[in-house]
Amino acid sequence: MPPTAIVVGAWTRLFLPWRAPVFRSPGMPVFHLWPAEPDLLAAERFPPFCANVSNTGYYGFSAQPRAGVVKIANHDLGRH
Repeated sequence: MPPTAIVVGAWTRLFLPWRAPVFRSPGMPVFHLWPAEPDLLAAERFPPFCANVSNTGYYGFSAQPRAGVVKIANHDLGRH
């Protein structure tokens, strides 16, 4: 049987309290937008993008087909 992996992200400090001093959970700014006309931001018109993440950190996804939500985020060192 292969080893089991558990991914708990920001909850790591609570899940493994004896290791809490060595973990930090930086917050990443993420924006979820619900446009009035999500079809205008569908993948064929507004493809996912990555604006040179190593320099700017910005990336985004087109409107999701079911929910119509657009995700735009900045992947950097986060907020501590």
